[in-house]
Formats: sequence, C-alpha cells, structure tokens
Amino acid sequence: MLTCFQEKKADPQRLREVRLVVLVDCQFIGWENSPFQAEVGFASLGVGIAGVIAFRASLPFRFATLIPPSAFSFGAAGGHIYQMIAAHNFSPGNVGLVLPIDILMPVIGFVFLRLSYKDPQTGTGNCNLI
Repeated sequence: MLTCFQEKKADPQRLREVRLVVLVDCQFIGWENSPFQAEVGFASLGVGIAGVIAFRASLPFRFATLIPPSAFSFGAAGGHIYQMIAAHNFSPGNVGLVLPIDILMPVIGFVFLRLSYKDPQTGTGNCNLI
C-alpha cells in the first residue's frame, strides 16, 4: 500500500502520517513491522462493517457477526500469553491493557447479545436462546 503512495509521489508529510498509522502497531507490541499488518487491518475493517450492519439485524446475524472478532481476540490473548512466557515479551502492547481487553471484549459482546434477545412468544427479554 505504501509503495502506491511512493510511486505516485505523494506529499512526503502525508506519507509519514500514513506510515505512522500503519506501522505503530507492531512496534507497540514489541514485534518487527510486517506487511501482514495491512491484511489484519482490512480484516478488522470487514468485521467492523458487519458490526455496523448488525446494529439493526436479526439475532442470528448478530451472533454470526460476533464469532470472528471473538475468535481473533481469544486467539490474540493466547498469543500474548505465549509471548510473555516464551519470549519474555512484557511490552505494554503485549500485556498491558491489550491482554485483558482481548479477553473481556468478546465476553462483554456475548453478554450484550444475550441481553438483547427477546422471546418471540412473549416479547420479553432475557430468555433462553435455545
């Protein structure tokens, strides 16, 4: 992505801003920068768009929308714990607020999903999903 900006001779200040936004992530968690960051960013964008659509969607769509970011977050939490143990990576981006958020956000999402459910028979909330 950055190569496209360089080939078109974009404003150097703008290029530095783009580079800062794209590259700050890996440095924050104690890793080297990688082109894979952009791929993860676009995957996150897709999940975010699905989340916006889910605002007015049915319960099954909301549930399906919650599964990918939850799997990613729990997997990332496992990766952070592994990096703490194996590589002694205790950088703030690896074990600071990032680790508890990776665990709490999916749990909070499923709690909110459960609270948003209304029983089709009675119209009341907080009923069994199955």
